[in-house]
Amino acid sequence: MVFGVGRGRKRPTFGVWEEGKPPDFVLEVASPSTAENDARHKAKEYAAIGVREYWRLDPDGTIMGSSLEGYRVRGGRYRWVESVEGTGGVEYLRSSVLGLDLRTDRRNGATVLVLRDPRTGEESNGALEESDRQRRLTEEQLTAARDEASAAKDRIRLLEQRLRDFTGQSRPMGRDA
Repeated sequence: MVFGVGRGRKRPTFGVWEEGKPPDFVLEVASPSTAENDARHKAKEYAAIGVREYWRLDPDGTIMGSSLEGYRVRGGRYRWVESVEGTGGVEYLRSSVLGLDLRTDRRNGATVLVLRDPRTGEESNGALEESDRQRRLTEEQLTAARDEASAAKDRIRLLEQRLRDFTGQSRPMGRDA
């Protein structure tokens, strides 16, 4: 995340020397092959070029001590971001750069980054939350459509039976004939 640079042009990469400033906030996803390098060397490089906050996300929770770690530059070195307590005793890490509280949550077998506005307490996990809502809505609509179709078939059978009774026919009518 970089504040104060223009959005107008497309960038295949972000070059500090081209933009004139470093990113303000970096979030890296930890992987077994890069965990050691990220924790030691990259953190030093980011601090040296002036990245104000450096965050690491461990989706599986197996590489780092926790699923989310945040660091803020103080005195040229990264220091742990202290946790803050939200409603219901939920722990967050507060990003002063973003002005948001962050935490992780496990949903549908995936680790989700949850963002919280500390002023309102409102949480968001972005597109995944919206896709979950859409999926639930679609499932509800599909179930309702199946129920309506089943009820319609039952009404048709009842009306056909009444018509047979009225006309004295013994065999089914229409497509069932």
